[in-house]
Amino acid sequence: MKGLRHIIVITCFLLLCTVIIVAGKTSSWKRVTNEDLRAANAKKNVFATESYFSEARFHLMEGDRAVMHMRSSEMSINGNNQNIIFTAPKGVFFTKDDLPVHYEAQRGLWLDGPQELILNDDINLRHNSTWVKTTKLTYNLLKDELEATGNVESRSERPENLEEIEVYADKLFGRPKANWSRFTGNVNGKIQRTRGYEESVDFSADRVDLDLNKAHAELEGQVSIRKQRLKATSLRGEIFLENYNKKLKYFTLYDDVVVIEKVMLGGGSSSSGAFKEQFERKAYADTLEGFMKDRTLVLTGYPKVIQRDDVIKGNVITLREDSEVVEVDDANSNFKIR
Repeated sequence: MKGLRHIIVITCFLLLCTVIIVAGKTSSWKRVTNEDLRAANAKKNVFATESYFSEARFHLMEGDRAVMHMRSSEMSINGNNQNIIFTAPKGVFFTKDDLPVHYEAQRGLWLDGPQELILNDDINLRHNSTWVKTTKLTYNLLKDELEATGNVESRSERPENLEEIEVYADKLFGRPKANWSRFTGNVNGKIQRTRGYEESVDFSADRVDLDLNKAHAELEGQVSIRKQRLKATSLRGEIFLENYNKKLKYFTLYDDVVVIEKVMLGGGSSSSGAFKEQFERKAYADTLEGFMKDRTLVLTGYPKVIQRDDVIKGNVITLREDSEVVEVDDANSNFKIR
């Protein structure tokens, strides 16, 4: 009987050893370190401090001053860093001088540390008399800096001057408080007069700085100005929005100026064919000043005009749209008598 117990004990011991050996070969063993424990605790803390809300309203205050109001269909708050994720956010934030900036988008993120609001997809934003559409937008409340990227569309109204300014670009950097914007990447736009009988002006450039408070636009790199049958190109330019109906220059172009104009003589319209004569006129200069009220162009800096078979040079050359009359100061020209 005693021998039988010994046999049973030895057999159980051998089976236990066998199980341990097999488990050691078929299972992966890993030493648990302090870093592993900290990571696991951090993961539990994230889930423990994250709050979820549906059909939420969010209000951000700075003392008694409102900084941002928002409604969203879904909202998730990270308790560790106070960052907030929004779905379908719609609301308003305020610049330091309490200028309201209204916005809506498909998705949004609030970064509490740098005080930045990031919006994505189908973004509509409005401040002052400017509307912006884009696919991604970041606004820093501390710096009052706005950056939009992707299919930027901007429309600004100047009701007192009866015009709308449309700008399309790849990227926009702006300061809503200052009413200032910089557009870059495939920039093109239109200054649309609301009175039907007043000319609109199309423009394009590599970069456009638009200051609505100063009623001024600065254009850089591959600049083009187009109106009716005239196109002028250069490397730099300016548009003075206040001067449309004044006897002051409305736009100025600098460096490698080229003007191409289709001159129509004799009245009528191109569609009716009532013009007595038409021809193309080209001009070259260092500087061009355009006057909308008088419909004149003033060329300086070694200007040269090619009109029909005539080559006209001088210190200052003035062209009048749809007129073959060329005014020249200190002329040095070759004319063909017709």
